Amino acid sequence: MTERSATSPSPRSNSFIDAPPLKDDSHIRKHNVSPEPTTTSAPPKDSSASETDHSNSQSEVLKEGGSSSKASTPTALPPPAPPLPRPHTERSNDSEAEVSSTPLGLMWTFGLNQYVPAASLCDETSRVIAYTCSHTTVLYDFEANEQHILQGHRNVVTSVCVSIDKRWVVTADSGQDNVIIVWNSHNGVPVKTLFGTHDGVGACAVALSSDSKILASLSSAVPQSLALWDWSMEADTPLLLLDLGTDCSRQTFLLFNPKDQQQLLLNSENDVLFCFWDEEKIHTYRPKLTDLDFNRPVGRYGQSIFKPDSSAVLTATSLGNLVVWDAKSGQNAFCRQAAKLVSLQGKALTVLTTVGQYIVTGDSQGQVKFYDESLKLLSW
Repeated sequence: MTERSATSPSPRSNSFIDAPPLKDDSHIRKHNVSPEPTTTSAPPKDSSASETDHSNSQSEVLKEGGSSSKASTPTALPPPAPPLPRPHTERSNDSEAEVSSTPLGLMWTFGLNQYVPAASLCDETSRVIAYTCSHTTVLYDFEANEQHILQGHRNVVTSVCVSIDKRWVVTADSGQDNVIIVWNSHNGVPVKTLFGTHDGVGACAVALSSDSKILASLSSAVPQSLALWDWSMEADTPLLLLDLGTDCSRQTFLLFNPKDQQQLLLNSENDVLFCFWDEEKIHTYRPKLTDLDFNRPVGRYGQSIFKPDSSAVLTATSLGNLVVWDAKSGQNAFCRQAAKLVSLQGKALTVLTTVGQYIVTGDSQGQVKFYDESLKLLSW
């Protein structure tokens, strides 16, 4: 048996440390004498804290222009976000505190619906565009960086159009509880609401005539229907209604002739329909065009326009072509045929519109080009 030395630890020293004996200070308490103050040494400095302080000092040196072994790459800061408008407040009669008149009002929207084309409200005095964002339509002043938000739809807005004089904005949606709303663009007040249009399915496209009196709407469900409304009247039923039938592909574009409000056109990716309406009915004419007619591919149809100061109609295609539709001599003006196929460019044409007397195109690469009436390129 091995003897334990006097200096060897006790058996319980592996887990416990014996505390030193307490000093007897009863004589001090007896004579009410305070014990002498003992000096305490400063706690040891934490090494982790010193390392943190050192790293912070290094970062401060780098911020002040100091050098470091690792080169820092300057990063461009993002532009500041636009200032959000403050809600309108008014004084309460009982208190001097400001009370918001729209406690749950929508102040700002972000993003837009890329499938609904934006409309321009720009004129000599304002720089405003109208675009859709989910269930709302935004009138955005891009010079003042201000939004006026039009709310009134329970479904996603599917179409928006603006009158020629920029006074009226029309929005539509499709689905349950769908509506078509005519807004005053000057103050954002709704002046006419049509409920449950097209047998409750709603509209996928709307358009206003040149005098803004007639509103055309195209139903979203197939078989589709075309309705003409006199929205200034109190009646909530359309003036004329046309069933397009099942042999017609789903139309997505609708436009009035700015020179003749009794003519309008609609088109899909495969068809172009020319319409003429009178007091009794809506007449339609659908011309046929194949790749064999001009011995080259035509492409899928996009948007169409009535050519300024002409009876012709232009339709953009996915292959960069323009189809020129025009009536032959002696035929009815709205019975147009494919007269020419113009190869404008190699990229798909996604936008086709007019600005004054100019023809404007936008393609899949984001390029915008301006042409004159003879399709001569003027600017890009």
